Amino acid sequence: MVKLKRKNSIIKRVKNLQKIFKLDMQKIRSDLLTNLHELFHLAYAHANNRALDDNIREKWMRVAGYIAQTIETVIRGYHETEIDENLKVLERLVDEAKAAEEAQAASSEIREATKG
Repeated sequence: MVKLKRKNSIIKRVKNLQKIFKLDMQKIRSDLLTNLHELFHLAYAHANNRALDDNIREKWMRVAGYIAQTIETVIRGYHETEIDENLKVLERLVDEAKAAEEAQAASSEIREATKG
């Protein structure tokens, strides 16, 4: 009888750990989705900024689109490794868009300096 109680105790502990893990993952996913939604709106605002060249706006639209895909991935509950890979790609896309935007700003400053 003692062995049965221990076995039930172990099963209860495992189930409790699974519940805790599931709750933690839900919290992590919720926080991640909140942040991704904020990033989406920022990228979308850049994509609609008429002061930027069309090719730079297109890069920001790609960023916004990729964020939307990442949101879908998180919602569908894929493994953390896939979400992590998506976030790495997103980081690269944002870096490319920011670099292009900074290059445009520097180019505009040079044009303004040579005019005056």
